[in-house]
Amino acid sequence: MAKGEFEGLKALHAIIPSNTPQPIAHGTYAKDPNRHFFLCDFHEMKDDMSSTERSVAAAAELHEKSDSLTGKFEFHCTTHAGNHPMQTLWCESWEEFLSRQLREEVE
Repeated sequence: MAKGEFEGLKALHAIIPSNTPQPIAHGTYAKDPNRHFFLCDFHEMKDDMSSTERSVAAAAELHEKSDSLTGKFEFHCTTHAGNHPMQTLWCESWEEFLSRQLREEVE
């Protein structure tokens, strides 16, 4: 999970750095191979939720600025929502990729 969080945040930070902390490192404890860590810059959180317009604008910026070299969508390692692994295999479109994720969440 730590690697997926690191790689995912690194990809997001490269495109929309104002909305994501800078990832620093991830790894496994030398004395306990079942224990992992992930480090990133600290960002003070606000008590209020971001507006819908701001959230949608950030998502739009991400997708406008991101590039797919093949025209398909995937991610090179497994990411997680909590401890639930996300499907990151190739899809023909962003809509297909997102739809698959949303279907998995309700199953």
